[in-house]
Amino acid sequence: MIRFKKGSKSVFRKHLLLFLLTILIPTVLILSFQVYRVSKDAILQTENVSIGKLDRMARNLDIVLEQLDQITLQISLTPDVLELLTRPFGQPAYQYAQVKEQLRSWMTSNPLFQSLYLEILQNRKVLTTGEGIYDEADFYDGAFMKELQSASPARSTPWIGLRRSREDGNNEVLTFAKLIPPTQSAPLGLLALNLRKELFLKTVMSLNNEKPDRVLVFDPEGRLISAPIAGFDADQAAALATVGKVYTEAVRVEGTKYILAGRRDASNGWIIVQLTPMEAYNRQVAAAVRQSVLICLLVLAVGIGLSYLFASILYDPWRKLADRLQGFGLKNSAENRDAYTFVNHAIHNLLAVIRKNEPIVRDHLVYDLLHDHMPDAESTADLFRHAGFVFPHFAVLVVLDESMEERNHSAQRLLYLFSLAEETLRSRFPSAGTILERARFGFILNVDSGEFDAGLEARIEDACREIRRLASERFQAELSFCVSSIRPQDRLHEAYEQVKRTLAYKAFMSSDIYFAGKSDGSAAHFRYPAAYQKLLLGAILSGDREAAEGYAAELFEQYLIGSGYPYDKLLQTIIMLMSHVLSSLISEGYDIGPLMDEIDLLQLQQCVNRHELQQLIIRQIGRVIGYLESVREKTSGYGAAVKQAIAYMNEHYSDNLSMADVAGAAGISASHLSRCFKAEVGKSPQEYLTELRIGISKQLLADKSLSLQQIIGMIGYNDVHTFIRSFKKVEGTTPGEYRKRRLNGM
Repeated sequence: MIRFKKGSKSVFRKHLLLFLLTILIPTVLILSFQVYRVSKDAILQTENVSIGKLDRMARNLDIVLEQLDQITLQISLTPDVLELLTRPFGQPAYQYAQVKEQLRSWMTSNPLFQSLYLEILQNRKVLTTGEGIYDEADFYDGAFMKELQSASPARSTPWIGLRRSREDGNNEVLTFAKLIPPTQSAPLGLLALNLRKELFLKTVMSLNNEKPDRVLVFDPEGRLISAPIAGFDADQAAALATVGKVYTEAVRVEGTKYILAGRRDASNGWIIVQLTPMEAYNRQVAAAVRQSVLICLLVLAVGIGLSYLFASILYDPWRKLADRLQGFGLKNSAENRDAYTFVNHAIHNLLAVIRKNEPIVRDHLVYDLLHDHMPDAESTADLFRHAGFVFPHFAVLVVLDESMEERNHSAQRLLYLFSLAEETLRSRFPSAGTILERARFGFILNVDSGEFDAGLEARIEDACREIRRLASERFQAELSFCVSSIRPQDRLHEAYEQVKRTLAYKAFMSSDIYFAGKSDGSAAHFRYPAAYQKLLLGAILSGDREAAEGYAAELFEQYLIGSGYPYDKLLQTIIMLMSHVLSSLISEGYDIGPLMDEIDLLQLQQCVNRHELQQLIIRQIGRVIGYLESVREKTSGYGAAVKQAIAYMNEHYSDNLSMADVAGAAGISASHLSRCFKAEVGKSPQEYLTELRIGISKQLLADKSLSLQQIIGMIGYNDVHTFIRSFKKVEGTTPGEYRKRRLNGM
């Protein structure tokens, strides 16, 4: 069974976590937004409450100040007070006492007043509510009154400021002063009202039920009238107040959070600052947070169940598929993996194999089309669709690597060259290719014309030249190209056969890009180069290497290349020429058996260019000359009798010779000839004669027009069975089997 690592983070757990997060994250976001909204609403509500309190205190302050103005007006318009101010001289003491009592009645009727001062400007008398009348010079608060007289003409408001009471030094009073009566252009007196600060502040805050330590009152000059709050910068708060506009902000005072609201009254310039605790806000936010946490826990509990259900539904098919895949050679790869990873790994392996084998499959399809192996129609349709074939006309292009290096091309080099050619062709034509034998690449080109014209040939030649240039630059490879005539799809194998027939004569082609459908000069009248054959044979027999190579080069330049003769005729000419050389050696009495392993005329068809063909011919001629030199060098050391015996056998091998005839020709007895021949040549005369006849018979067996009976008559055998037995002893096979292999090119 497939084993899954328990400690690994399986896809099931990933699915579980994914579904859980999908449910939980939106819930957390929604609840966070709800908490944020509750918080903002609580802050806004607290600010509104603070602003409401501030407005009510501001109205209370306006009422108090208006009442002070009204009291001042009423006092100044009282007949007794007005009479005293108008005619202060000659007034009896009773009149002063009467005014004093009236002022005292105002003070006693309103506990807000500490005391009242009335200064009569004409006689400089000061009437107080407590002690009575004083001369200004003797008045205990005379300095304050003089200060008021000097400042009162420029004063636009009755407010004076906060002072210590002269009557009771332990209390602070708020002093208001105004010139009276206000109905006259020239004032007759000065009225000073001293208000108890505590009662004044209580009156301002009486409707709000606020604690005094949470409210700050500033006079129009920004001086603090109320008691300061510990840890709070009152001056900065007063500086932020502007006329007709309420400002709010959250502040923290000694660890407690407040909503600060402040304003400056537009009519009187007084400033009120209100600090509202945020306990209610904190309670609302805490309640919202608790509610959100409970909802999150509930959603988490439900989400875990739903996520587990969804994860199981999604994971179950992978688990079942993993169970079915076990036993298919993937068991070991499934170790320490969950089902999803195992199946995913198997799918990736399958895709990798498909991608890896796709070029191989395409290569085989093209190979089958070229070799007429008839691939199935669906595979062919897929190949044509992927290759982009849209026209019904095709040509076969074969690319050959003609590099002069050895033929063991590495697989890597072949793949590089094939990829280079494939990429270049695909950039110009819809095409598909395959690697053929012997460093050949075959490509199917989809062309838009049923016949070659100048434009199509030029496009193909341009692509071939580009491939040749890139191959030369990158891999130092020399490539040549052969293009078939245009055929339909079902005759692509005929096009390839046409190219193969043409490439059999590649060595005679003068161009690197050849179109097989063009005329190859088959109508030209052929003439065999008999003169060059005689010259070449004479140079070989004389051992003149330089002359032999010169005749071969001249034969290529003047006769074979550019002659216009059919390529098959030219190849036959080369084979006939070399065959004549070998047969002439036999006629001269040479045993050419050792040469047959070195000179294989079928190698001529394997040459890919003229230079290689010419070098092959020169090498074979060199081997023949070398062989003749070795034979002559070897025979030059023999005794006279042995030389005469060898010459006699080379000349009369076709006769019914006996060793007595050979010994007689050498002038010695048969036994003496056998001993000398064995000592000098290494074999008996009979063995030499047998090998000579077998070697010549091998050449004759290559001519299928000669029967076996004719051949044995030409080499001195009277009995076919004796010839077959001797041939098999020397060559290891029968003459018939040898002829069959020779004629089949094996």
